[in-house]
Amino acid sequence: MNRWPQVWDDPVLNKEVRQRMRFSRTPWIVFLYLGIMGFLIFTYMFLMEKEQFLNSEENRFLFMGLALIHLMILAFVVPGLTAGTISGERERQTLSVLLTLPLSSSGIIFSKWLASIAFVILLIVASLPLYASVFLFGGVSPGEILYTFVHLLITVCFLGALGVFVSTQIRRTGPAMVTAYVAVAMILVGIPVLMFFIALLYDRFLWDSPHHLPLPFELLAGLHPVITQLAVFFGEHMGLGLQWRIDIYWMYVSAYALLTVGLLVAASYFLSPARWKKWSFFSSRSSLKKGPKDPG
Repeated sequence: MNRWPQVWDDPVLNKEVRQRMRFSRTPWIVFLYLGIMGFLIFTYMFLMEKEQFLNSEENRFLFMGLALIHLMILAFVVPGLTAGTISGERERQTLSVLLTLPLSSSGIIFSKWLASIAFVILLIVASLPLYASVFLFGGVSPGEILYTFVHLLITVCFLGALGVFVSTQIRRTGPAMVTAYVAVAMILVGIPVLMFFIALLYDRFLWDSPHHLPLPFELLAGLHPVITQLAVFFGEHMGLGLQWRIDIYWMYVSAYALLTVGLLVAASYFLSPARWKKWSFFSSRSSLKKGPKDPG
């Protein structure tokens, strides 16, 4: 009837969360993280306006800067936390034991993924009062705060799923982490490079409407975390003076939510022992059909 107790009684999830949260350094990490973020906020306030409160534009710039810094921190932290979830079990030679538990491969992948991103989500939730303190000075709407946190959560979920998927494909943790970071770099750097060349191409040969951006340009922009985060603050025009035919924020949220589910399903498929039994069954059948080779 109630499925929440079944989720929290998951042995893999319980073990992973306990291991990650019981260390004495965990509360210190939260303390230092919030301390650094708070120091940046109040230092900026002190330097920008010594005698009176920040005006709305300065406060808006502060909130936008915090959101982007937060996003960059997540891009560097989450792949490192998740890229060793399965490959680490292989290196410790405990993966076969893990697969004997009364859990499906999808249950193992989901538990590993959720436990890996739980600490990062804790940091995001713990930073809510800091964002609220910025909100008190005006210039930022409640909707922008909500959109920012939905954007951060979707990004965390996707980066975590990407790391888990890479971990099922590569046996060693070191190469898995490198691959995950390369994939993140391709998103952060590769997409703007493609957008630049598409803009040049359309400007020279194909641009038929001076009032709209090229559609491939908009589609790529809707896959970039920084550009879509900036769209929360600058709106659809993004300071370019041109109209966007696509709401790139909601495109980002929906596309990366689907990618998250797809990566977790693919990781479950590649982890499943039944998959390897299936392929070994078909390979043995094919070898039987071919029969022994003629020695002559």
